[in-house]
Amino acid sequence: MIGFSSKSQAAARSASSERGCDHPDCAEAGEHRAPRSRDQLDSYYWFCLKHARSYNAAWNFFLGMDRSAIEDYTKADLTWHRPTWPLGGIKRKNGEARFNAAWRRGNVTDPYRVFDADEDPAGRDPSLRRIPAGEREALAILNLPGMATDGDIKARYKELVKRLHPDINGEDKQAVDQLKIVIEAYRTLSRRSAV
Repeated sequence: MIGFSSKSQAAARSASSERGCDHPDCAEAGEHRAPRSRDQLDSYYWFCLKHARSYNAAWNFFLGMDRSAIEDYTKADLTWHRPTWPLGGIKRKNGEARFNAAWRRGNVTDPYRVFDADEDPAGRDPSLRRIPAGEREALAILNLPGMATDGDIKARYKELVKRLHPDINGEDKQAVDQLKIVIEAYRTLSRRSAV
């Protein structure tokens, strides 16, 4: 018996030696337990070895269940009959996962798209390639995702240069400093596509 102390094993032996076999017309000691039914797995018959073997040979846990009930039971048995939900979180009535909303509210990136898996039906994500730290920073400065194409990068760069250019902002030192950072980020990403 695994998991029982020697005291409980001794107590079980002494209790089983006092009880008789539950099979009718058997006077031997009931030392071996067997469940009464599928619904009463914690309630036992106590049999001698001979009757325990015959009872176990005839035991059918699924007796009385139709095929669909057996399939449902075995499917639920994969998760130990505990409730489960999709990896992306518990679905709400509107279809949005609870965890997706939390990630979006916090502006937390999910590079492996664990919580946004349902948004990419093909399951492919080019942003899963390893992006060097410098490129990641440059993409963040331009506010672009890791899967941004060269065309996306160029369009975003042009948009920011027009917005931050000294001709538009006059002598605004902060805009000039931001423009320098944007230009450097674009150069970093241009080197990536040239390689």
